[in-house]
Formats: sequence, C-alpha cells, structure tokens
Amino acid sequence: MKIVPIVFILALILPSALAGQTLTLVNPDAEEYYPRGGSTRIIWQCSGLQGSARLLLFQGSTSLGIIADNLPLSPAKYVWTVGQFQGGMAPAGNNYHVRIRVIDPVHGTVIDNGPAFHIGPAQVGTMAITNPTATSNWSLSQTHDITWSKSAGTHSIRVSIALYRGEVFQRWVSNSTENDGVFEWFIPQSLGPYPNNRLKIESVYTAAQTPFFAIGMLYHLPRLPQDLKKKTD
Repeated sequence: MKIVPIVFILALILPSALAGQTLTLVNPDAEEYYPRGGSTRIIWQCSGLQGSARLLLFQGSTSLGIIADNLPLSPAKYVWTVGQFQGGMAPAGNNYHVRIRVIDPVHGTVIDNGPAFHIGPAQVGTMAITNPTATSNWSLSQTHDITWSKSAGTHSIRVSIALYRGEVFQRWVSNSTENDGVFEWFIPQSLGPYPNNRLKIESVYTAAQTPFFAIGMLYHLPRLPQDLKKKTD
C-alpha cells in the first residue's frame, strides 16, 4: 500500500481552502482625477476573511504612509480626505494607488493594490448642461441626447446622471458614464409624462443641473383662424 506524502496532500488541500478568501479594492477608480483635500470613499470587497484592514497610500512603488489602520472589514468603506496620510499630505501628482492589507488570524496576510489614479490641483474646470433646455419636451419611448460642455481645467473622467421630478430624486439615468459630453438616454414608456423634470450631472469635482423641462407632455395648441372659420361655415 502506497503512502501519499503529506506535502502532496497539503498541496491539494490548501488551494481549495484558500479559494474562498478574496480581497479587492473597487474605489478609487483607475485613472480618475481626485481633487486634493476633497473627499472620496475608499471601497473594497472581501469574503472569507477575519481581522481588520490597514489602508496605505503609494506613489508608484514608494509607500507614503498609512491612511487608516484597524478598520473593520464591514462596512467595506472609508471616507478619505484625498491625499491625506498619517504624518502628511500628498501633493498633486500622478501614479498614486491605495493598498489594503488584512492580517487574518487563520490565513495570514492578504493584500490588494488598487489601480493608479491622479490627485488633482485645486484649480478645476466647470461644467454646464446644454441639452435638455427649459423648452424641451422629450418623448417617451425615444432616445434623446443629454449633452454638456466643460471649461478648461482638471475634470473627472466619469460622471453620474440623475433624474429629479420636482425636487425629488426619481432614478439614475446612469450612475457612471464617461465624461465625454454626451449620453444617449432612452426614456422608457413606464416613466410616464411629467412637466417638471430636472437632470443633474455630477463628478468628483463639480456638478451641473438643467432647468425644469417636460417629458411626454401633450400640449393642446390653439386653433388657427382658418380652423375656426371652417366650423362656422
């Protein structure tokens, strides 16, 4: 009878034992511009881990310092003053990334490095929505172009677009889309007609909103004089 070496058995067992342990940074976003001294959330996802988390700030391969320590794994987020670490404040620049480290009492040290992002200067550009306008009456079950313009300066690479009815949030048109100045919005019939709609476009730097505009409204036009004449003939 053959005796299977213990090392071989461990080689088979350990990968399956560790397969359930995951740790992933999901924010900051890759290549995003974050304003120095502004606020953003560091967000991660993890499963099968115990212990606490340490967040560190890197520029390239150089560790600048600890952002926060002894964080609970849930909720998996930390509100960060961009650039701040224990003992200092990073200057505006490129190639920054966040590292998360968890020391699990069973599985040891698990780390993940987030993607590279930029810390932007204080001078940023502004944004203005050019379509829809106050006179727009957009049809249901059709696609319409939401458009916006940007002034010179530093801008976020992505934006969110929200729909408000009156002053009340209705739904996300898109919770993340490229900040390229145009978004094709198909308005579903289920949204229904409403006279006072407003769109808000927001990035980590700035925000803009439209005036109130109509969706799906049927306006009764006044009768022309010839129409009135026909009725009296």
